[in-house]
Amino acid sequence: RFGVGLQALPAVAGEPAGALVRQAVVGSIGGRSLAEDPAGADRLRSYLAAQQEPYLPDRVTDVDGGLLLGYGLVPDPDALIATPGGG
Repeated sequence: RFGVGLQALPAVAGEPAGALVRQAVVGSIGGRSLAEDPAGADRLRSYLAAQQEPYLPDRVTDVDGGLLLGYGLVPDPDALIATPGGG
């Protein structure tokens, strides 16, 4: 709705090269830097906390330039998503 600015997609320490991306640093929302807009960062935290599995992040951490969102390793990510028609 407002546009999300990704600052980085850092690798998880210890994971092999080519592993699926499991964390992202969100640096801005709607063109406004989260580092300069604490209220915007709080709104993003609230939005993320309201998410349901599998979209709920395992961790949200303040980092330089924004918020680091992290998701746990899932062996079969496709199994988390319901198929059309609920079956």
